[in-house]
Amino acid sequence: MAKAYADPIAALDAMLDTFEAQPERKAAILVEPDYAGIPDTERLERFVQIAREAEAAGAIVVEMMRGFDSHQIRRLRLVDAEALYRYLGRERGSDIADRAVDGIREALGSVPDWMVEALEDARERWATRRSYKGFETDDADEVVKVLKIARTLAAGKIGARDARSFSTEVCGDSKALERNRNAIAALLAEATGESAAPDQDALARFGIFTYPDPVMVKGPVLLADSRFDLSAFRPYAAVPEGNVADLRCARRPSYVLTIENKTSFHRHVREVCDDGVVVFTGGFPSRATAAALKAIAASSVGAPWFHWGDVDGGGLRIFGHIEETIVRPSGARLAPHLMTEDLARRHGVRARRRTALRRLAEADSAIADLARYLAFGENVHVLEQEALAPTPPVVTEAAAI
Repeated sequence: MAKAYADPIAALDAMLDTFEAQPERKAAILVEPDYAGIPDTERLERFVQIAREAEAAGAIVVEMMRGFDSHQIRRLRLVDAEALYRYLGRERGSDIADRAVDGIREALGSVPDWMVEALEDARERWATRRSYKGFETDDADEVVKVLKIARTLAAGKIGARDARSFSTEVCGDSKALERNRNAIAALLAEATGESAAPDQDALARFGIFTYPDPVMVKGPVLLADSRFDLSAFRPYAAVPEGNVADLRCARRPSYVLTIENKTSFHRHVREVCDDGVVVFTGGFPSRATAAALKAIAASSVGAPWFHWGDVDGGGLRIFGHIEETIVRPSGARLAPHLMTEDLARRHGVRARRRTALRRLAEADSAIADLARYLAFGENVHVLEQEALAPTPPVVTEAAAI
């Protein structure tokens, strides 16, 4: 079925996008007017005018409906891509890709063989309107930085270096390495012929390290070799990465709560006064945060666990990750806190589109019902957790082990 467009130029551009993405395509490339989306007669007349002009230029054929609606356009069929390029005044994707890659080569100077292959991969993908490791042709300057960093790391012998100083020295941008960790890790895998590792591990193998944020913890938690209770710090304690594996609960807390959002964490530790253990995850837990949570889990047997995050695709995936990799292996169960369909409907906003959560919706997870609502429900709403005031989790007999 042909895709519908309200704007005629967008429709014609889409035909060339398809032509470039599928240069060997045998099937006809078709688009049709989106009559429901064309707001008025003037816009409809413009659609017809441009379609007829493109047809007169030999680029497309305008196919009309039959019968009572024979005065309306049924669809547009591409017949001569070169004529359509000329009509639109549009440059071919392959020409744009060539210019971008040639500019990158010039900026890099000499390159190793593995990078020649990487650049040809970029050329091929950009020529067919696809991204290259998340980059488009407009990102050529960023790609130069990424390739300079990857080339230097792959050459070896840099010693132990912190990420920002190294990035500044190599490409003049202190945050380029951190901003593009995944792409750089993938390039290093190509350079070495090894399978791609998680970005932090991959870069650490090449001597790059970062200064990780401390883990923010509130509650009756001790360091393993100390009787000093971190709950003495108000409203929370910040534990460096090197100490997180030594954390242990001073006693079984009334609950353990992980919180995704920093504002919600700060409000909870200030406004809720109890002996619960609360840990800020900052989205998906970092390596240090995950180690802290595993240490807390090992010393809080029988305590109920909760997670408070956004009611949206990202928030539910974070819940599922913590549940699967940290809480369930400890023998506990993770329950959602302030994450319900009812709260989303009352305090959230209408979702713009469906969320791809099929795996989580079908999983043996405490968040599966909410995942099914976001993925398949009617009148779906999403909720940012900052919209809610913090409350202590409701501990039921079922929640406790």
